[in-house]
Amino acid sequence: MNGDTPRERGKSLKAELERLYDEFGDDCNVIDLLTDVRHLCDVQGWNFAELDRTAYQHYIREIASGELEVHLLP
Repeated sequence: MNGDTPRERGKSLKAELERLYDEFGDDCNVIDLLTDVRHLCDVQGWNFAELDRTAYQHYIREIASGELEVHLLP
């Protein structure tokens, strides 16, 4: 994902979601992305729940570091 900070990566992902899914579907795009990631995990034989737990720990560290102010993405 493009960007050096969580905020930059979030903005980059938002733009990609609008490109890949629906320009006006913000929260629906996230739902669609999560659904598609689950499909990918099924196809690849990856454990989505385990990957999600690890991702959540990364997220918690980034929030705790002060690198991201929540709810600031336009």
